[in-house]
Amino acid sequence: MLQEVERTKRDFWFVIDEIFRGTNSIERMAAGGAFLKYLSRQSLVFASTHDLELSDLLMNEFDSFHFSEVVTENDARFDYLIKSGVSQSRNAIKLLSLAGYPKEVTELAKQFIADLEARRHAPF
Repeated sequence: MLQEVERTKRDFWFVIDEIFRGTNSIERMAAGGAFLKYLSRQSLVFASTHDLELSDLLMNEFDSFHFSEVVTENDARFDYLIKSGVSQSRNAIKLLSLAGYPKEVTELAKQFIADLEARRHAPF
């Protein structure tokens, strides 16, 4: 993509889904942020991500939009309406439960969230 933009000097539109998925978290965000920022200076870029940190890194270069869902005890529904801003909802654990995963898995996932949030807010 970068070579084609630089070679042709033409305007491009790029749609990128979950950039650098499969790499470690910190480098995915750093490399993804640098790549998207560089590419967006020369082209129109649409990028999807579930990484809130990547959204934070690029808040001055990109506008954020999201879809939202309604999750009940027995169902999950999406309205497919684009809303402004970064989504603040969490639904993965509930979706695991709706898909029939063992309660042990969902309870452990909830504990992992508590542990991660405690570390995030712990003083250094």
